[in-house]
Amino acid sequence: MEALIQAAKELNARYHVGITASMDTFYCGQGRPGYRNYFPSHKEHILSDMQNAGVLNFEMEVSCLLTLAGIFGKRAGAICVVVANRVTNEFVINDEIQKKLGLVASRAVKILANKR
Repeated sequence: MEALIQAAKELNARYHVGITASMDTFYCGQGRPGYRNYFPSHKEHILSDMQNAGVLNFEMEVSCLLTLAGIFGKRAGAICVVVANRVTNEFVINDEIQKKLGLVASRAVKILANKR
């Protein structure tokens, strides 16, 4: 995480550090109706519950990557690019931000490689 922060600062990339909720689904797990509008009642307040817990974003893959890194004794981190604002229901894909964060990730790997 420190390498990602350092890389973001060096490349003047906007970033936030915080809690991520890793869900196994883009739909019901993140408080959206699923197939045929299926929506379990226990997911009704997932967005506000996660906000109250200090969660900054939802994603679907990072927990698996971090678990595997822990099992195999490797270092791992994640950059989550925001494409959906769950509060306003806006979806925005910004190619420039994605490119910049790709550079941040690459720079972080170089930082880590130099610390060995």
